[in-house]
Amino acid sequence: MWFGHNFFKIFTEDEWQQDPSFFAEGKQGYIRPSGLGSDANPNLNHPQAVAVAQKYVENWFRNNPQSFSVPMGLNDTMIFDKKVESEGWFRDRPSRTNYLIGFLNKVAEVSLLNKNNVNEPRRVIGTLAYLDTLKAPTIKVNPNIFPWVCVDRLGYTNDEFAQQDIDNCTAWVKSGSTHVGAYDYWYGNHFCVPRISFSAQDKSIKKVHQ
Repeated sequence: MWFGHNFFKIFTEDEWQQDPSFFAEGKQGYIRPSGLGSDANPNLNHPQAVAVAQKYVENWFRNNPQSFSVPMGLNDTMIFDKKVESEGWFRDRPSRTNYLIGFLNKVAEVSLLNKNNVNEPRRVIGTLAYLDTLKAPTIKVNPNIFPWVCVDRLGYTNDEFAQQDIDNCTAWVKSGSTHVGAYDYWYGNHFCVPRISFSAQDKSIKKVHQ
């Protein structure tokens, strides 16, 4: 996947053995990784975190030379290092988008993402605008970062919900990235009966595309 939850594959037991402070610090100390997508998010402010991620980018494209995007999305969790402060609130959650994008902007400085000639393939970093990083950042996004805005757009049955998503997607499009994706949840996870709203789907597809 171009953009999936992937920090748990980048910051692993190897980094833990090297220095536990690569990982989130909770109430009872640093949280050891288990190798699962639900692991706590790593400490992106660690002085060597950018280097670890850049090495992963280089290895990814070396092993997947035809790939357009290296996945570098947050883990599927709301657990961050206790020192990572909220940048505000969005949909009743703390926002930490600038924290993520500030990190990825540095990772995106890796040389292979910056084409020297037109014959080189385009390569980007795929990431997730998800939960605590759903709100568009207030800092500029490197053009080589490809965010996917994750929203259950069946909520477009509510006009206020729809307008909030439209405004947020617009802000992401204006953020500096040359690609912005929309991830949706039409499959109805955790629902035992159909929850299809064709009018909401129709509206969301048109508005997000616009």
